[in-house]
Amino acid sequence: MHFLIQYGKNPVLSLAEIVTYLATRSIRFTLLKHTDRYCLLDAAALPSTTIDDLGGSLMIVHLFDPIEELTFETFDNLNFFHEAIKGTKTDKISFAFVGFGDTDLALSVLQDYVKERAKQERIRYLWINKSKGESFHGSFSRAASRKESVQIVAYEERGAVRIGYATGVHDPFAFRHRDLGRPEQRSIYSIPPRLARILLNLARIQPTSTIVDPFCGIGGILQEAALLGARAYGFDVNGKIIPKAQANIDWLAKEVGIDRNQVKLAQSEVNDLSKKCKLGTIDAVVTEPYMGPPLRGRPNREQSNAILDELKPLYAALIREAGKILRQGGRAVIVGPSFMLKKKLVGLPFDHFAKQAGMKVVNPLAGQPVDASVPFADFTDRHRTIRQIWVLEKQ
Repeated sequence: MHFLIQYGKNPVLSLAEIVTYLATRSIRFTLLKHTDRYCLLDAAALPSTTIDDLGGSLMIVHLFDPIEELTFETFDNLNFFHEAIKGTKTDKISFAFVGFGDTDLALSVLQDYVKERAKQERIRYLWINKSKGESFHGSFSRAASRKESVQIVAYEERGAVRIGYATGVHDPFAFRHRDLGRPEQRSIYSIPPRLARILLNLARIQPTSTIVDPFCGIGGILQEAALLGARAYGFDVNGKIIPKAQANIDWLAKEVGIDRNQVKLAQSEVNDLSKKCKLGTIDAVVTEPYMGPPLRGRPNREQSNAILDELKPLYAALIREAGKILRQGGRAVIVGPSFMLKKKLVGLPFDHFAKQAGMKVVNPLAGQPVDASVPFADFTDRHRTIRQIWVLEKQ
């Protein structure tokens, strides 16, 4: 089966998450194509929860083989209409249409086809505007927010047209609610749910996993870990923040029904991590530590080096302690600070820290036909301190 997966704002990071997610679940796949907007995969059927489990993807599409003629008969031979609406439970459906490539004609024929078949099946239908892949998300989010929705896709490459339908669409409203709806906020220092989910998937989290966040703050990573079914332990040196993290976990338990006992919280310094956790038993350490003071402008080389030098002992201690508590093969996924100096990112010596702790830096995209190196950067132009995402593995 062929799938198109639409990326979020960070294509390389999204692909790294997808590749790790599939490999963790022993799903065989071949990466056929990678662009700055999507990837094409040849894979077995994907779990129905895939789009909800991922943080960096917007849509998953099941694509049919290329078709020679854009006719109703061709679509019917594929049983396309019934395959697309499979799973809907009412006679009122919202349809959204999106094209990748030169697909104006294909989308027009598809729209006529869907309208005709909906009338035949006595389905009341509502159109969501057609859009291109670059700008589809607003339209698709509106469609996906409805109780019954179907997303129709046309894909063109080198003159060959393929049609398909979305098997899953990202729900930005749920992520936003978990971010802005939780009772305790810490806007400057909290990690977005989207990124927290990506980090956890890079750490190969599954429902049987046990994870630790040594800089848990108000509990953003812990929340997403609990939603993935993992057991999570959160620590923070700031004792006043622990009750706030607990309040957010309690809120999430009421909102979506997680077991609040999945998450345990305590005050602790990072140097005491190996005293709080049994050595060699933790599946993953996932965290965004303190990354330096808020900056009003872009720092120069002297300022950047001063910040990095101040943070080195903290990160060295974190990686050393993570190496002690992780099981063999366990991962530490850590966000570190970096600064853009003369068009080059300058950050902390994670390679050196990892080697000292008996760990190694790994690239989740190794072996894939993609030119990507670690660490992964995640930032926008407004960021002064740039997030670097490192993936380390216990040897």
